[in-house]
Order: sequence, then structure tokens, then C-alpha cells
Amino acid sequence: RSISNFMKCIIKPIIFIYKSILNFMKCIIKPIIFISYKYISNYGESIIIPIIWAIAFIAILPIIAITIAYSINAVPDLYFNTLEQVFRAFFQLRMFPPENMAFIIHFEPIVRIVSLILLSNIVLTVGRQLKRR
Repeated sequence: RSISNFMKCIIKPIIFIYKSILNFMKCIIKPIIFISYKYISNYGESIIIPIIWAIAFIAILPIIAITIAYSINAVPDLYFNTLEQVFRAFFQLRMFPPENMAFIIHFEPIVRIVSLILLSNIVLTVGRQLKRR
């Protein structure tokens, strides 16, 4: 009997936390995912939109990274080297930043996550387009 009461005391909070997380995901996370999916690839219908997002992301992130690490004045000097590193990370290749560009390593997880989302949307869209033909 004491084990049964003990288990009830442990399981009730766990169930409450589980239900709270599910409610949070239904109310907040799910709409965010659907809205972002709409603007990333028009629900998998457009191949052009994720390509434009990818090009914009690869082109703009080096400017943001250099500005955060140094200043806006350093952008012309470091842009193309940083662009190369972002491009490599975007296509899941290993980065080889020079010593003066070690700051770009801090942006690598962001680049890799965004690239997985965009590249997977491109692949899904191509698959849909080919399936219709």
C-alpha cells in the first residue's frame, strides 16, 4: 500500500508536466511551425522560395557575424572568407576558418540547423513536383 501511494505521488506530477508540455506545444509551437512552413516553402509547393531563403541566408549571415565580432567597418575585409565558411557549413561540410575568423565557429550550429530546414524543404518540394508528373 505504501508503494502504491508513493507511486501516485510521483506519477501525478509527471503526468501534469507531460500534459503541460503537450498543451504548450499545441498552443504555441504548432502554429509557429505551420506559419514558418508557409513562408519557407509555401507548404512544400514552391521550390523557388526555399532557394531564395538559402541564398539570402548565406549572403547576409557573414555580414551579421562580422559586425557582431568586429564592426561594420571590417565587413569588406573579411566578407568573402566568412562567406566561404558559411557556405561550407550550409552544405554540411567541415569549416576551416583562419585564426582571425574564429568567431564564425559560434555561428556554425545556427547555419547547420537552418540549412537542414531549407535543404529538406527543397528536397521535399522536388519530390512533390516529380510525383505529380
